[in-house]
This record gives sequence, structure tokens and C-alpha cells, in this order.
Amino acid sequence: SWKRWKEWADSETPELEPLPQDWKRLSSFHRLVLLRALRSDRVVIATEHWVRDTLGPSYVEALPFDLESAIDDASASTPIFFLLSPGMDPLRA
Repeated sequence: SWKRWKEWADSETPELEPLPQDWKRLSSFHRLVLLRALRSDRVVIATEHWVRDTLGPSYVEALPFDLESAIDDASASTPIFFLLSPGMDPLRA
């Protein structure tokens, strides 16, 4: 019913909620596509869950970063670059 779909779409975390009716049988990738169509604001978080479930946690966990060691390796001819991606929180690491 449309009420169940509205409830799902209005959920705070729809990527964690079961889909209504027969849509529960969708693959995890197809759930991402559906989420992209209905709740694009949750796609980054849902993609992180999908990658963790599909490829493993090592693909989403931040690598430990040792700034002191990086500074020791850096020089005028070897700079340090910080590349930040949308949706990534550099303080979370």
C-alpha cells in the first residue's frame, strides 16, 4: 500500500528498513538504485553499508594516519596532499 511506502520513505534510516510488500526480494544493489530514486540524501550512507556487506569492512574503514611520520617523509620536493571526497569526514578517522 502507498501508506507503507510513505512510511518507508519518511523513515530516518530507510536503508536499514525492510522494503514494503514484494519489494523485499530486491538484491542489495537494486535496493541502492531504489533508494537513489526515492531518498537520494541517504545514498552515501547506504553505499557504505553495501560496500561493507559486499566487499568487506576493510574497504570502508579508514586507514590509520600518522601525521608526524608523514611530516618526516615530506620535504619541499615531496609535499603532502590531502584528498577529501564528498561525504567523507576527515575527523572520523
